[in-house]
Amino acid sequence: MDTRAMFLTRLQAVKANARRLGGSFAVWGGLFSTFDCCFIAIRSKEDPYNSIMSGFCTGAVLASRGGVSNLTLCYAVVRMEQASAAMKAGFVGGVILAVIEGLNVAITRIMNNLPQEPVGPPPKGSEAQQIPVLNHRHFDC
Repeated sequence: MDTRAMFLTRLQAVKANARRLGGSFAVWGGLFSTFDCCFIAIRSKEDPYNSIMSGFCTGAVLASRGGVSNLTLCYAVVRMEQASAAMKAGFVGGVILAVIEGLNVAITRIMNNLPQEPVGPPPKGSEAQQIPVLNHRHFDC
């Protein structure tokens, strides 16, 4: 199979799965935002812990929504396995969001510690080169 045929085959596969993937992302985003807003309202503060808890809850809900396909005599065992899978998925979701929020906090601290250039015109008598300001009338659109 040549490169063009492989590319077209993969493109068709992407097109076939685009709606499903988009729908899954929309469900994830909606659940995450709902949990995040709920935690902000309950805790009355907005901090990285809300996102971490929202990731945990979103992962758990998405894992548990698969449901039980067949009712069996061992319903309690099946439910425990589902709960275990939901807890694992919730833990993974919480860890992923903790990493993201941790990186966000670290990058924010690093960027806040960078020296800032002074804003405004240089003091009189300094040898700093002034940047010419363009007048908007020069651009005829």
